[in-house]
Amino acid sequence: MHKHALLGFLALMLVAGCEDDNDGVVYVANTLTPNTACPSNTSALRLIAFAGRTWEVRRSATPAQAGANCFASDARSAWVDSQGRLHLRITRRDDIWTCAEIFSADGYGYGTYRFRVVSAAGDLDPNVVLGLFTWDDGAPADGKIHEIDIEFTPWSRVWGENLHYSVQPVMGPDTYNGQYDERTEGLFLPPDADISLHEFVWMSTYVDFTSYIGPDATGEPLHSWRFTDANPVRRSNNTTLATPVLIPTPTPQTSVRINLWLNDGDSDGFGDAPSDGREVEVILDQFEFTPAG
Repeated sequence: MHKHALLGFLALMLVAGCEDDNDGVVYVANTLTPNTACPSNTSALRLIAFAGRTWEVRRSATPAQAGANCFASDARSAWVDSQGRLHLRITRRDDIWTCAEIFSADGYGYGTYRFRVVSAAGDLDPNVVLGLFTWDDGAPADGKIHEIDIEFTPWSRVWGENLHYSVQPVMGPDTYNGQYDERTEGLFLPPDADISLHEFVWMSTYVDFTSYIGPDATGEPLHSWRFTDANPVRRSNNTTLATPVLIPTPTPQTSVRINLWLNDGDSDGFGDAPSDGREVEVILDQFEFTPAG
């Protein structure tokens, strides 16, 4: 058994209120409802500076995707320290767990996206997800999902792969089980990897993902994966339109997003609380984008 899996199993046994079904799913009930008023949000736009760029801190008045979760915009959820490092935190405020997300104020397109995580992303609580991804608010309107993902999570399970590369959509109506396995790749990030570098190269005919343990892209990669235009086009469940997508095409609205949120392992429609009942923090000290060509 991997060290991460063993630690997760022990945590599961120690936390009252957790449930473990035959698939090893871990969850702790959250107190959210569709009408929950999310705490610690203001009507004022909050911006932060990280990696030489300006980012908006997301806020939600009621639970929203991903999750669904409450996203808080105050400095307790997202801040940059004196060393220029970004901190994102899942916090408990009374009986409500709040998540964190930032998104770029400027647009992005084809090129290399590189993120450095300086906390143990391979040792997150089973219900926690750290996401590094692109997004386009206008994309669902034309039936496409302009999302390329690197996500750290075992998806509420106490064992298995905890780092995932994806080119959306990975779920949709075109297969018998609604999953497009050829659009995602999973691997294991060791729990003692305190510094790791992750990147994707987004081009019109392929997307290359690579991860390294350590501060830079030298030595043997932990893993790499290429998604190409040889894959079939797919439709998404996230839109009623039938427009299929192969490799997303960037638009002026394409942004970079970094989020920390709670997975809905029990499928009740809301993110589950951390299985150990503790607040969660991740730290990044680098984001770089190099335009293609």
